[in-house]
Amino acid sequence: MLNETIVKLTASVDRLAELIQGTSPRSSPAIEEVKSESMSFRSPAANRQSLSPSVAPTPTASPEPPPRLSVPLPERETATTTPELSPTPMYRRSPIQTTNPNPPPPPTLPIRELSAPSSHNTLQNGDQPLGRIPHMKPPKFKGRDGENVLFWLHQMEVFFVLFRVADEYKIYNASQCISGEAGNFYIYLITANDGQPPTWTQMRHAFLSRYHNPTAREEILRQKLATISYDGPRYMSEYCERFRQVEAQIYDMAFLDRLGNFLIKLPQEGALHIRNAIGDTKEMEVVYRLARQWAINVRTTTP
Repeated sequence: MLNETIVKLTASVDRLAELIQGTSPRSSPAIEEVKSESMSFRSPAANRQSLSPSVAPTPTASPEPPPRLSVPLPERETATTTPELSPTPMYRRSPIQTTNPNPPPPPTLPIRELSAPSSHNTLQNGDQPLGRIPHMKPPKFKGRDGENVLFWLHQMEVFFVLFRVADEYKIYNASQCISGEAGNFYIYLITANDGQPPTWTQMRHAFLSRYHNPTAREEILRQKLATISYDGPRYMSEYCERFRQVEAQIYDMAFLDRLGNFLIKLPQEGALHIRNAIGDTKEMEVVYRLARQWAINVRTTTP
């Protein structure tokens, strides 16, 4: 009797398990039959409890799902960020090669590079380049006998380039660099032009016609050579400087003529020493050097 009950109960449990696997919300009669059969095998206390008047269970509210936590999503990355790469094995991992559109500047050299400064100086107001060496002044011209007007005109042209002087202002700049007889001649040019100053080109031609007379100027310079005095071996350097300053302005003077005018003032022994030492040279600078050496020998040997 007990074995049949156990077998029957086992079959009911297996059948109930099969029905639970394919259960539906609505209970079937078979399930009720299995329940009734299982109730018959309960303990007496459980049967008494089941025979008591049934109390309708209080419906309980279904538990609400837990509230979702609102986590702020990360901002969307801009297009400039580097996209993530798929992970690679550690033994194959290599540095990510990215192209920087703005590469860093090269490192500075430990030694400062030596460079020449700008060749254009600026004015005090900083508007225009000055274009000249500071503290340089144009030469003066007085129109004296033997004065080199060609050199003065050339120097004025150089300063016009350095100062970047316009053509209409050249005559006014040049008028500030003349005095003496040349200043009087400039006033004459203004008077002859109905009170208007001449242009720089007109003034240049007028000064060349008046002061550049090669024949007369050469004669004047030759006379100056004759007036240069020699004051002894102690002042040989001064004598050479004065003689060079005049003879260099005579362009059509032969070397022997220059040499004769230089040696005629020296003592005979000094002149012979220089003539024998010059050899075949035709440079006055060699003559000046030999004259200084002879003067030094004379001063050291004379008690």
